[in-house]
Amino acid sequence: MIKKLLLMLPVILISLAGCSGKKEVSLMDTLAIQVKDTTRAFSYTNKKFGQYYGETNAYFKDGWQGWTLKEQRVFNDYGFLIDGRLLNRTASTATVYPHMLTREYKDGSKERFFFADSLDLVLIELDSKGGQEGITFRLEGVLGGDDFLLDNNIVKHDLSQFIPGSFLFISSDKNIESAKKENGALTIRFPGEKQVKIFLLVSNAAPDFQVLNGKSEDLIIKKEKRIENLLSSSYVKTNNSELDKALMWAKISLDALVTEQDTKGIFAGLPWFNNYWGRDTFISLPGATFVTGNYRDARDILLSFAKYQDKNPSSPNYGRIPNRITLKETIYNTADGTPWFVIQSYNYFYASGDTTFLKEIYPAVKLAFLASVKNHVDDKGFLTHKDAETWMDAVGPEGPWSPRGNRANDIQALWYKQLTSTADLAQLMKDMEVAKSAMALSEKLSTNFRKYFVDENKAIVYDRLTQDGKPDSTLRPNLFFTLNEPAFFPDALTRLKILSNAVGNLVYPYGVLSLAQTDENFHPYHQYPPYYVKDAAYHNGEMWQWNTGPVVQTLCGFGKQDMAYSLTKELTHEILLRGAVGTLAELMDPLPREGEKDPRLSGTFSQAWSLAEYIRNFYQDYLGVKPDAVNKALYLLPTLPSEVTNVEFSQKVGSDILRIKYVFNDEYYRIYVDAKKIKDSLDLGIGLFNRAEANFQMKTSIKRGDKMIFEVPSHSNSLSELMAVRNNKRISISSQIYNEPPANAELYNNIKFAHPFLNKNLKALKGPGYSLLSNKEIKHDNPSARVLIDKASAGGDEKYSYPTNPNFRPGILDITGFTLKEDSENYYFTLRFKNLSNPGWHNEYGYQLTFTSIMIQNEDIKNGSRNAGANSGFTLPVERAFTRQVNVGGGFEVKEASGKILAAYLPLQEDIKNPLGSVLKKTIQFSVPKSLLGTISPASKITILTGAQDDHGGAGIGEFRNVGLKASEWEGGGKKSPSESNVFDYLFIN
Repeated sequence: MIKKLLLMLPVILISLAGCSGKKEVSLMDTLAIQVKDTTRAFSYTNKKFGQYYGETNAYFKDGWQGWTLKEQRVFNDYGFLIDGRLLNRTASTATVYPHMLTREYKDGSKERFFFADSLDLVLIELDSKGGQEGITFRLEGVLGGDDFLLDNNIVKHDLSQFIPGSFLFISSDKNIESAKKENGALTIRFPGEKQVKIFLLVSNAAPDFQVLNGKSEDLIIKKEKRIENLLSSSYVKTNNSELDKALMWAKISLDALVTEQDTKGIFAGLPWFNNYWGRDTFISLPGATFVTGNYRDARDILLSFAKYQDKNPSSPNYGRIPNRITLKETIYNTADGTPWFVIQSYNYFYASGDTTFLKEIYPAVKLAFLASVKNHVDDKGFLTHKDAETWMDAVGPEGPWSPRGNRANDIQALWYKQLTSTADLAQLMKDMEVAKSAMALSEKLSTNFRKYFVDENKAIVYDRLTQDGKPDSTLRPNLFFTLNEPAFFPDALTRLKILSNAVGNLVYPYGVLSLAQTDENFHPYHQYPPYYVKDAAYHNGEMWQWNTGPVVQTLCGFGKQDMAYSLTKELTHEILLRGAVGTLAELMDPLPREGEKDPRLSGTFSQAWSLAEYIRNFYQDYLGVKPDAVNKALYLLPTLPSEVTNVEFSQKVGSDILRIKYVFNDEYYRIYVDAKKIKDSLDLGIGLFNRAEANFQMKTSIKRGDKMIFEVPSHSNSLSELMAVRNNKRISISSQIYNEPPANAELYNNIKFAHPFLNKNLKALKGPGYSLLSNKEIKHDNPSARVLIDKASAGGDEKYSYPTNPNFRPGILDITGFTLKEDSENYYFTLRFKNLSNPGWHNEYGYQLTFTSIMIQNEDIKNGSRNAGANSGFTLPVERAFTRQVNVGGGFEVKEASGKILAAYLPLQEDIKNPLGSVLKKTIQFSVPKSLLGTISPASKITILTGAQDDHGGAGIGEFRNVGLKASEWEGGGKKSPSESNVFDYLFIN
């Protein structure tokens, strides 16, 4: 064997160096993804405040699409008309590159779209094959009013109301004849032109567009080179070209989310999580930075978040790192963000060896520990928290959809890791008091976790302990975090049994459920209106793609990498062929809809932690790479799936760079290590688990310039067949072997995926237990209906100041009139407002952010209620007690005074054709069957309350939004006492 190995070495070294003499193909060309006869979303960012989200082969489908800058939509979409005819994107061929997009139309016209790095600049070019009339450029959904001023070939449009100090400037390399608003869109005409280059720039002053035109190609090349450098610095090549391409796209798409706004961070997801979420950021850091050697961004992000740590000893959030940092506020409502922060600070330090960072970050690490012990740790060492302070944080009007207080299992796993990380870092900082205290608490925690969370008989880990200490046996994927902590279990066999049970109930071959499919609260689809709002399913069945990460990690840890790779292949397929081009969505439905082949993707179309865990799994679990720059060591513990037999990659350990190659076949498992680019030496630890279920473990050191080869047989458990070669000479190294006991084979074989099935008797599929009204029913109109009540109200009389988010347009909470009509079957409601707003989040509503409660007294008031509810904090006078209530937000519901819901209207996507509200008319109009409301007369007492709507981000009717003392981005201001209501305006009739 040694002779054969040495003869092969020159060939191997040549292959590592690459081939010469071949014509090089552009990396961007090899990564291009072509879309034809369908459409896919695509997205770019400028790595600062801007993002662009569009459709490859269609015009925009929802209000989130277009160019977004500082959380404001500059416009929704654009289009070209040639000789008055709109170019047909549906019939075009779109090619998405990592740095730009092109379209080729059926008539031969060619288009190029480019979104620049760093600048707030969009460049669009068209080479048309049209006739003599020329080109018209259309912009749909432009932010702001109609003030489009054309001067010196520059169109200027004021955006300062929404983006302070900013204007949209539009110019071209060709003469602009006119620019005006037509049919709701801005049209810019270039008569007689066949080629045009258009610049769209947001700035406080117009630039020199001639200079910009001359530099436009340089901007494109600059972005292309940045992306090429990203990929070359984290070089990977396998025997699977699809995996290679998907991995590169994942790195590119994730890097696009690493941005620098007021500080550096990672967008949680596009299009709507375009701000920094602490939990999401820290989970995403390894895949976004550590494993690819991007230490600079990792350092900056961690130090940036440390600055926002709550240092107020009297604060309930004392010591916490924020859960969210937006452009306007900082929020601390999470229990896991701070442990993740400490864990990743520890991981960054060991990956980089950055001792200066350790000194800078340690005060935050220490405070996080001491403050948690002071405020949130119980007598058993568990970290306590509220119901919605884990990553399963969806909240509706009735409270959390998946309550997990006050001691969730994943929080304890993270807390344990925070404690051990703190102890280690404290020891390095010679803070022995903290080191001893943290380590002692970690031991107490692990002991009590085994006692209170692990049920060996049922082979489960309880999801949480409730406030009163009762264990919750709900089966959720959070237990996979605990399975990756051996100290939480009495032995490896217990972990193996729990793993088998968990995989068999929670893991499909294509994804991980957020709730076992046998649970009565299981929701098979994310969005299933009108039966339930999407947040009801968010953590109650819906598959979160980032959860593949801990599951793959656990499976690889038990030698089940081929099972793990089934999950990875699904994500690879999605990156290349499904959803948004080159990225991963936040969610996937557990099951396909009737008549559909694949489960639908849902949530954000590009989610940071989905991408990050895909990348991290490849490096940390399949390649098994674990750098330790602090101790100048590298560990290689690969668990390659059988489909991946050859891998070449570069790996950083601090500032050292090694070139490594794995070759795993039916004869041998071989690892090549080239240490050409290390300073002096590194310790090297290698573990190879072969097909005979023998774990070969070896360690040695490697010096600068060394080329080493390690080999073990594929099917033997003999240590004598292990071989190591340094610079063409066989050497002796320290080694040992561990053989898996044959008795465990059955346990391993019992690990099988859950079989997907649809239980049609699920509560979620039966509807809410009251009537659901259709759009046709509630938008019924009768011009001959008799007027019962017509009441006007003075405007400008709102009680509080509005939230500061610009979508709360002035006047949207100011009711100016109410009309009620009737015929023999229906009542017809018209609510008039000074203004209405439609941010585009739910175009099927026709408006959003206004909440109205209509309370009707039409029976004996002894049976009525005075409590308006819906988080209004409003109590009606005795004489105005109501017997029926209609709450109007994202749809409406009709309720009895007791609170019982009689009927509801929940808009469907197709209701956009005739929505509940109209921004243009500033009205909300709907009809309600008389049978639901009883008798209403012109003398009936009607009370109408208005305020800001809060659907908690999960759609649905919602409730009144909170008001505070001082206005913030999402809360109004001016409420001087907690006893005051959240109602901005009201109208008393009779």
